Amino acid sequence: MSGRRAVVAGASVAGLLAARALREHVGEVLVLDRDVLPSGVRPRRGVPQGRHPHVVPAGGYEAIERLLPGFHGELAAAGAVKAGAATLLSSRPLFERTLRRRIERLDGVRIAGSSEVTGVLTDAGRSRVTGVTVASGGRLGAIEDIDLLVDATGRASRTPAWLAALGLDPVPEESVELGLTYVSQRFRASGAPSEILADGRCVLAQEGNTVLVSGNVTPPGEPIGAPATLRFPRAFRRYYERIDVPGNLVVLGDAMCTLDPRLRQGVTVAARQAELLTDPVRDNARPQCEAAALLETPWRATAAPKSSASPESPAA
Repeated sequence: MSGRRAVVAGASVAGLLAARALREHVGEVLVLDRDVLPSGVRPRRGVPQGRHPHVVPAGGYEAIERLLPGFHGELAAAGAVKAGAATLLSSRPLFERTLRRRIERLDGVRIAGSSEVTGVLTDAGRSRVTGVTVASGGRLGAIEDIDLLVDATGRASRTPAWLAALGLDPVPEESVELGLTYVSQRFRASGAPSEILADGRCVLAQEGNTVLVSGNVTPPGEPIGAPATLRFPRAFRRYYERIDVPGNLVVLGDAMCTLDPRLRQGVTVAARQAELLTDPVRDNARPQCEAAALLETPWRATAAPKSSASPESPAA
């Protein structure tokens, strides 16, 4: 491995898979996330969809397996429920914990929670990121001498503000109103069949003989906790490939584009974007443009006119 050093902002699915991809040619990868990263299987603040339906199609698992051979089997061993030859159903917290544990075992990768990237440091010409400022434990510090910065902080990404603070051009952005609302609740129900209905209602088998119900569905068993609500009013796409940004900054996943969750393509796109980083990144133009190309089809589907739906008919 080379002596190059990368920082990944965000221990999201996109961020964790990016860290794995970067280990192909970067000697040290530091993944920073503002959340306290739980050791157990429980939702966290930075993943508001963690209490709601989470379905990864076969293509998503195939992309993850290319980066992390055996992950599918590890998730099954952790309790995920088989749904077809190549698909598993689990809660989002179990999926992320299993993925995070796999990444933590990689030599040269370190994951730090309660550590938020608050800004970027650049060279005099603002052409390259040289470091980041970090808030951790109530103190502000800096990590310098980095060769690559990946923003995988999701919808809350601050990269547009960082670029504005540097006096760079605004990031072109397009948004689509979706007006979706998830209302979901877990139940104890052994052997309940999984079902996703056309209007977004669903019953999904999960680990521990539980099911997750979303929408107006007859409860299949004893409730676990209270219902959780999440509003998803809009989707957006940011066109970083259209402007000049520091050459070693790459934006991936929901930090670049949020898709209609009914498409169930978020994890798949994040995994395929992360694969772009397995080759050495000398300048972000190639991976950023290729990451954008992967969005063309799902973004067109997100932006396409849709029939109106009740705000209480959530996406799966």
